[in-house]
Amino acid sequence: MPVGCFFFTTGENMMLLF
Repeated sequence: MPVGCFFFTTGENMMLLF
């Protein structure tokens, strides 16, 4: 999941995922 890794690095997207 390359896209997931990218979001994880951003951090902001990670919060949105939750």
